[in-house]
Amino acid sequence: MTNALSIKWPLLLLGLLFPLALAAQTSSALPEGATLNKDKCLGYDLEYKHYPKPVIAQVQADMYQLYHQESAWQTDASRKGKPLNDGILGPITWSWMQRFCKNFALDTTANVVATFPTRARAIAIFSEQHRDDATTLISTPFAQWAATHITACELDTQQTLAQGSDENLQALLRCYHLPEPQTVTEPEPVAVIEPYQLYVLRADDFEAMAGAVAKVSAADTAITAIAGKVFPDKLSAIAELNAQLGKLPADESKKISDKLSAHILAHKDYVITDKVLNDLSQQGISDALFENLATLRDKTFTDQKEFTKAITTAIKTASPAVASTDATSSDTATSASASSAVDAAPAPVPNVDKLLLQIQLASQQEYYRLDETAAQALLSTRAPVAAVVIKLLETLKDIEYPSAELLDLAIKNKILKAAGICKLDKSNTLDSQLGNLEPSETAALFNEINQHIASEASDTIKYCNEDHIHKLGNYYRSQLQPVIAPLYSEPMPAYTGKPLLWDGGGKDCGCVPKEIQTTAYGIYPYWKTGDAAQAFDFSTFNRVAYFGLSAGDNGKLMQINSRPGSKTLLDDNSDQAKAFIREARRYGSKVDWLIEKEFSAIPDLHTDAGLKIFFDNLKNQLVQLLGTPLTDAGSRLRPLMTLGLAAQPTNGDGVTFYFKNFPKEAFAKDRFDAFFKELKKELAKADEMRDRWNGIKNHTYVNIMTTQSEFLRTGSVFSTGHIDFLTQVSKYADDNKSIPEIQESVKTLVILLMEDPYYSALDEIYAVTTSTDRTIITPLMFTDYSEMDIKADGHSTRHQIDERQKRLAYIHESFGGGGFWPMIEYTNSSDGKDYSVFNNYIGKHFSPGYNESLWNETLCGYRWLLIAIMNIWLLLALAYLVILFYVYPHRCKKLPVYIRWLSHPLAVVTLLLPPIVLWVYLIVADPLFKIINLSSLFGLVVIGLALWSGLDAIKALKEQKPNRNLLHHQKPAAIPSRQQAAEMDGDELDENEVDDSDMDESETPQDADK
Repeated sequence: MTNALSIKWPLLLLGLLFPLALAAQTSSALPEGATLNKDKCLGYDLEYKHYPKPVIAQVQADMYQLYHQESAWQTDASRKGKPLNDGILGPITWSWMQRFCKNFALDTTANVVATFPTRARAIAIFSEQHRDDATTLISTPFAQWAATHITACELDTQQTLAQGSDENLQALLRCYHLPEPQTVTEPEPVAVIEPYQLYVLRADDFEAMAGAVAKVSAADTAITAIAGKVFPDKLSAIAELNAQLGKLPADESKKISDKLSAHILAHKDYVITDKVLNDLSQQGISDALFENLATLRDKTFTDQKEFTKAITTAIKTASPAVASTDATSSDTATSASASSAVDAAPAPVPNVDKLLLQIQLASQQEYYRLDETAAQALLSTRAPVAAVVIKLLETLKDIEYPSAELLDLAIKNKILKAAGICKLDKSNTLDSQLGNLEPSETAALFNEINQHIASEASDTIKYCNEDHIHKLGNYYRSQLQPVIAPLYSEPMPAYTGKPLLWDGGGKDCGCVPKEIQTTAYGIYPYWKTGDAAQAFDFSTFNRVAYFGLSAGDNGKLMQINSRPGSKTLLDDNSDQAKAFIREARRYGSKVDWLIEKEFSAIPDLHTDAGLKIFFDNLKNQLVQLLGTPLTDAGSRLRPLMTLGLAAQPTNGDGVTFYFKNFPKEAFAKDRFDAFFKELKKELAKADEMRDRWNGIKNHTYVNIMTTQSEFLRTGSVFSTGHIDFLTQVSKYADDNKSIPEIQESVKTLVILLMEDPYYSALDEIYAVTTSTDRTIITPLMFTDYSEMDIKADGHSTRHQIDERQKRLAYIHESFGGGGFWPMIEYTNSSDGKDYSVFNNYIGKHFSPGYNESLWNETLCGYRWLLIAIMNIWLLLALAYLVILFYVYPHRCKKLPVYIRWLSHPLAVVTLLLPPIVLWVYLIVADPLFKIINLSSLFGLVVIGLALWSGLDAIKALKEQKPNRNLLHHQKPAAIPSRQQAAEMDGDELDENEVDDSDMDESETPQDADK
């Protein structure tokens, strides 16, 4: 009876819980033919579900007219149930509607829901009339061209695709078919770049820029003050210049003074003043010459030739004899014979050269003056980093870029946006990070930039085109870059050896949810390590990378900027050093090692032999690094405590390569291909060997980080086509897998370093890739995500949306993930900024359908502890059942008094129910805990033994067993007494019968007979 009561109630409860566990394992299956949505140009399908069935049928017919010649359409159309011709907005019809939305830029319209059916009908009619043109419009080359040509032939490309007439579309196609202008450019030599450099504008850089502006202003003031002034000597001019520069520091003043002094030149003017005339009169010049020179009084001649010409004319006019000296010899002879008859003496002929020199010396004035041409040149070449530009660039302060090109693009993007000459982003977006310029500052910036871009008043271009970008680039290179570039480059900080202190418990929902659909790839630079723990939301950052490793010229791994002989993460496998890996994994996140390598400065790595040695050593080093087990107690005991569910954790979950300026030769591509494939093969083999007996399988990733330019460059080892060849991601195009499932199958992510302007860059990447390609692409945008404004959430067009939110929406709707450098802190950020809105946004949108629960909020971080407690409890429960309900009963032994309470029903429920409930709960709540494992076997055995014992107990209750006390009281009534027997006719008592009532309770029947 006791055994039956102890098992009955747990049995009933288990009968309710066990089917729930089975249902949880099978509830996520998708219907046949369904395709998970990876692109959401239209947003989400809820609003489109309101389309009437005839509208859906017409949309399907229009899609057929446009896409029916494509093999992908034919495959989807032939699926069971004809999902592209059933008048139902299912997942397959929805995916083709998404394709149409991107092909014809419907996301730029004000109301996509209302626009879609009418635009689909118009394009279908266009396709009927112009089949070849329609085929071109939906082709990948045209999509790429449209993404890179915002305007073409005076047409707004996006607006034409979304709203243009048939004539507009044909005009756009004619522009597309025009040959691109061929620009002959000489190949640029590969610049040698110093490794381990950061490109960032710090606070002191802005102080330096402000100081440069002050210096330029002081120099301009000095130039203006002395320009046009004359000085008797050069020393007087320099003294005046130094006085004007007196407010600057002595060394700066001397530099500017020396530069300007070189342009203070001697000058000579010729002025006939009253004093000059008096001096010449005293020297004996004729009255006639005096009068002629008096007509030139106070006239300044700066050109000696002009002065000489004027004085010579005055001398000749004053002396006719001088003028007659040019007569012919015959005239001279005739004059001489005639004059001989005259008695008067001839007038003396003055010496012209002597008079000219005499007058020049008397009227000459020598002085010193700043050369006007040089002064204008100095003023025109002053640094253009004015206060308005400095204020604008402060929005980029402390954003660290891995290359100078990315920072230069960001600066140019800021200037072009703030100037307001043309638009770079979508029509309903707002860039809140433009420095809050005043209208006067914006006007000044517009006037400055417009001088170089030269946009005419009649220009109606809505978006910035290639001409704007090109002219701005020329202006930036000539005017701004020479001033800014020397400031923004700095070496990466020294490695201090401080342990990485990560805390993932600051968020109530701390684990990666099973609903995750977009990977948030957080990169943690080694110099961000501080003395206090940093809080991160690992439920969102489901994959993180430690940036701090590089490889030597021989392929040996090394810590960036570490002191020789110091201990680094590569050789320190202590609990404290690798605690950050355990903390991230505790909440379900994976940890990669990011390897940066600069190839431009190493000639040996531009040879086939050098690359072979490099890659062979690097492969061996990485296999060893990733295969090294963690040695803390929890990691060592995990296989035992989980009963083989999980293996002992190792030193990372993947590696990410960031190879800068990788050689372009064919042999270099072949070497990288072989290295990439061999490394993935060896890591997969190591995973298989480690997890062959474990229920939880590990997948080690080999990721690639590259720039957008390299990704789009044809022939590059990191181009989109070659990465597709390496990863073979396209073979999963027809598989009904989610984004995380495809990533897990490929075991590779592509982290793209995007180039400003980011939205156009995303469009360009979208145009050259397929939806399957984009499942492994994680664009990384260098953006300050603090204090985001998401008042206009979703796809609303009634309000302007923060462009950061718009770009994040683009990522989670169309790509497999987003990269973040550095990884955004959750609370109490070390830089003092507030990222709460950003964290809430990606937490909500990167995991659509996520629901808070006790597991997600609290228990998930204690997964391994709970599994260990459950396993130990299950083993104790099994021993309890075997000993109490099988060993002792089968040996016909009673339980000892001191443990007899264990058979009480309450004790049975207390000991058996908790581990079984925990087992069922883990199956239902924990996505890693599958039902097929050794723990489940023990759980089933415990349930089986409990059921068996319960059934035995129930059977025992149904059997009638004698009760000695009951028989003792029933026997006197059943057996006649002596007196009754005597009265019976001839009946005699047997001599051996004894009346029990006459016996003492302590006597036996035999004693009574005696």
